Amino acid sequence: MGLESAVQGLLVAVLVGLLIAKLRAPKLKLPPGTVALPIVGNWLQVGDDLNHRNLAEMSKKYGDVFMLKMGQRNLVMVSSPEAAKEVLHTQGTEFGSRERNVVYDILIGNGQDMVFAVYEEDWRKMRRIMTVPFFTSKVVQQSRGTWEDDALRVVEELRTRPEASTTGVVIRNRLNSMMYNSIYRLMFDRRFENEEDPLFLRLKALNGGRSRLAQKGVPGGPGPAPGGLQRTLRGRTQETVRDDGTKPDGEKAAIYLILEAQRKGEISEDNLLYIVENINVAAIETMLWSIEGGVAELVNNPDIQTRVSEELDHTLGKGNLITELDTYNPKHWDQPGRFMPERFSGNNIEVSGGDFRFLPFGSGRRSCRSIIIAMPLLTIVLSRLVQSMGQLSPPGMKKVDVAEKGGQFSRHIATRSTMVCKPIA
Repeated sequence: MGLESAVQGLLVAVLVGLLIAKLRAPKLKLPPGTVALPIVGNWLQVGDDLNHRNLAEMSKKYGDVFMLKMGQRNLVMVSSPEAAKEVLHTQGTEFGSRERNVVYDILIGNGQDMVFAVYEEDWRKMRRIMTVPFFTSKVVQQSRGTWEDDALRVVEELRTRPEASTTGVVIRNRLNSMMYNSIYRLMFDRRFENEEDPLFLRLKALNGGRSRLAQKGVPGGPGPAPGGLQRTLRGRTQETVRDDGTKPDGEKAAIYLILEAQRKGEISEDNLLYIVENINVAAIETMLWSIEGGVAELVNNPDIQTRVSEELDHTLGKGNLITELDTYNPKHWDQPGRFMPERFSGNNIEVSGGDFRFLPFGSGRRSCRSIIIAMPLLTIVLSRLVQSMGQLSPPGMKKVDVAEKGGQFSRHIATRSTMVCKPIA
């Protein structure tokens, strides 16, 4: 009983101390927000799911700029184009660095990668090194043939699988291997033999374990250790060095150019491995989930799918497959929660970060440079699927489930949805 009383007394003393400290603290002009509890802040109100839909609802109540207290950390939410421009552009230097937690410090070596590195000279150096092998028009021109070939392989394989046009297939699985091949070929100029390739299976397992660890918010637990992915990528990098890293056309594989920067002392070996890991994880996951989400929305909105198919036929000619060369606020958007790609027709809207109503790749100093490869790759895959086969929900279902959950770098469809892909005659 004495111990219980002592614990209760200690708890009361802590709470009183926190209250006194709060009352004595200088009054800061902070954004509005829901009342935060001592110690836990707003965890009990919002939990772990800070998704865009929940935040959009909160912005209706608290305004375009509001604050949540998650434990001892203050989070400020920005929900208007004007405020986004102020944060990402006008005050871009002050907001150039990204907050990390203990899990990400484990995964990225305390900010030695490009995604979470502090906004200073080392980050600018890494970004410059990554631009030439990945983020230029020349890379797109060199890669477009392989992207078109990979998309064609997906379509041809689906055509040969009887269940694809009857009971349906989990299209994420096939898109997964395609995205690994596209990015792996860009990085190392190698491709996986098939979905049973041992290296493909190992990378997929390691990436999955890393993703689960990142979503937990706490270290430990089941799943592959973070170092396993680095060891695998280090081995692949060393093989590329032994092979000289030269493509048949005389160009160097991306990893070779990054290795040259490391040999010159511009980045460390750890920087190199974490950069490769960024590309391996972020590029594959975000593009995979974007394509899957696009296909699912086309299944659930057949009228839009029909219009897309008709527009492609009208523009390119029926039977001509697309090539790379062909290629949230109600105050600003009509019905922002609906899948309405036609909203972009006839509107002067660009996605590269200059229009602060729509920022799929972010904006400012930390915007995603992979837009230059993501846009043509996503367009090719989605268009080829629409041109070649009708995307339908499986028998007995009106729609596929598009409920979302968080990932390492973006949200994605929670359930591996089955979809019917019926070839177009």
